[in-house]
Amino acid sequence: MVDKDDLKADMEILRADLANLKEDLKAVGESFKNQAAQTSRSARDAAVRKWDDSTDTLRNEILERPMTSVAVAFGAGLIVGKLMHCK
Repeated sequence: MVDKDDLKADMEILRADLANLKEDLKAVGESFKNQAAQTSRSARDAAVRKWDDSTDTLRNEILERPMTSVAVAFGAGLIVGKLMHCK
């Protein structure tokens, strides 16, 4: 037969285990949050580097071939204008 004092002791152990589990889950959640933040920062930094590289490449192309760049921009404008004008 189960003793009342044994039951109380088991309940205290269970409460302590649940408190430890809560702390462990909190630590795991914090770790996941930090990993996600780091991954997000890394992705953002990579995107910014790619954007900067692309704009530098475009700028260099425009400076090296200004007339071709104007012709391409003009042609693209015509195409977009035609597409926007269609109903």
